[in-house]
Amino acid sequence: MCSSDLDAGELSTLATNLNNGDVTISTGNTTNGGINTESYGYGNIVFMENFSYTGSNNRTLTLTADADIYIQGNISATGSGRLNVNFNATGDQVYLNGDITTKGGSISFSAQDVHFQKTSGTQSITSSGGALSFNSSNIFHLRQSGNGNVSFDTGAGSLSLGSGSTSITNIQYRDRKSTRLNSSHTNYL
Repeated sequence: MCSSDLDAGELSTLATNLNNGDVTISTGNTTNGGINTESYGYGNIVFMENFSYTGSNNRTLTLTADADIYIQGNISATGSGRLNVNFNATGDQVYLNGDITTKGGSISFSAQDVHFQKTSGTQSITSSGGALSFNSSNIFHLRQSGNGNVSFDTGAGSLSLGSGSTSITNIQYRDRKSTRLNSSHTNYL
């Protein structure tokens, strides 16, 4: 697959497939086409909406992109099963615009940078006992006007910030175009 932009219907199919077993989505970086390559380019994985796993079995969702991973909504486990999530964009970026809740599942990032981009309120990763690892990823938190925080709640699970750096930025990336956020208005670069 060249690029994978998943809308609400495709994310619903993904949730159904997770009921039957672990799922890996992977992309290649090629010029042979792809879905919505004008907005995101080749080799990206894009969740356009919220994703919810409602199953009763423990499952693993692995996202391996030859380029970037964009999560535009929340990822959550709402059934009785744990959801482990692996983000693999080695040498590239992971952009998170929502929250992640795994009901005891682990979360792992293997990327050059992980960007927390929620534009209002607290952005959270809640594993409720699962491990959270950033490996060697750099962590960026979008500076918001007003109150905005990033919260990591692993319960009894381990938290590894790894060997990357942590920074606060006022640049948000959306649709492969950077957007500078100011306290009074938004400017497109």
